[in-house]
Amino acid sequence: MAARKQKGIWKNVIGSFTHETNAGGLSDGGLIVTPADVGAETIELGFADGGAVDLLGTEASFLVPTEARAMDGEPLPGMLFASATSTGVDAFQNTGGEGLLIEQPWRVFPNESWTEEYDDETGEGWSPSTAWIPGSTWDPNESKSVSTFIPTDEATFASRLGVETRELRDRFGPYRTVEADEELRTDELLIAAFTDDRTFPSTPLTSPDRIDIGQLFNAGISAPLSGATFGFSVLATPNASVAGQNLNPLAGLEFEEIFAHEEVRDVLRRAGVTDARTVEWLVGPDAVDGDRVPPLVANPDPILEADPATTLLDDEVDLRTFVGVLNGQVGPWAIAIHAARLVDDDIVLATGINRRPVADTDATGVLDGETLTRARELTTATMVTLRKAGGDR
Repeated sequence: MAARKQKGIWKNVIGSFTHETNAGGLSDGGLIVTPADVGAETIELGFADGGAVDLLGTEASFLVPTEARAMDGEPLPGMLFASATSTGVDAFQNTGGEGLLIEQPWRVFPNESWTEEYDDETGEGWSPSTAWIPGSTWDPNESKSVSTFIPTDEATFASRLGVETRELRDRFGPYRTVEADEELRTDELLIAAFTDDRTFPSTPLTSPDRIDIGQLFNAGISAPLSGATFGFSVLATPNASVAGQNLNPLAGLEFEEIFAHEEVRDVLRRAGVTDARTVEWLVGPDAVDGDRVPPLVANPDPILEADPATTLLDDEVDLRTFVGVLNGQVGPWAIAIHAARLVDDDIVLATGINRRPVADTDATGVLDGETLTRARELTTATMVTLRKAGGDR
């Protein structure tokens, strides 16, 4: 049987955990922060040598699903990721009870690309974002033989991911049980652990009194979930005119005004810009261009260097990016909209969107240029698909 091609998220641990923790809202996503981002200089690994092994706070990452914003005074759901070599030891004893060792890293970490498929049997074409494993010297492009240790028993693991135990091998590939007190070498070993498990006696996530939710959700970057937080919408309206005067206001308005238009806001809501019933701009929308980079954007060079030209229904148009903060049910969303407009017999407005949770409107540097660039690429690819589906005009 031919190898199946996977574009992304359903057959890996991170995607399944985010989906389950967000109560089915995979598109709600989450964020990635290092422990150092939230004031933890070191993290004690309770499963390694009885807690005698630590990780530096700069050489690990926390995944925090968006659902954590709704929790007050409780341990926050999350996962920690690191390269085991960052512990500084050659080996450690698994003293946290039974665990699992997943042999194929692409069954754990999503593909970094938002548009490319990969082979889920060999891992060909797969490469994860380095944000998941900061400080690691492991190069996934050179070696896919690395395994991932999950210090949790099989039944608990299945429960956290929302799947039946019998489905685990089909979903996440080959794995074996790591017995209690078994020794694990750290070379070619990654760690993926649930932060509210017994294996973490104390972290900023397990001890909510040590961390402010606002500090947490205004830090880090959007979790790189292979475009799971991406949405797309198209609005087409007649381009009517009388005596040479265009009667459709969408033809001449600036994009910033278009996004405030009631009909367009409803289209954006259906594309997934917010989980609220209405769309309300709290900040922006502001253009990202060479003249000005809004405070919401970090590392803007990739987006500023992106080619503005794209094709919408066979015509070349400019694809522009705007960012802002929108209202939400539990908390606001930092949002990026990648928009192109075609004025012809009809006015066609195509928009790609990506978002991440924030704590408030004071958030800065929470939309990174690399993520915005990948969202632009997927917007362009979706418009190509739209053209092919629509055929010749």
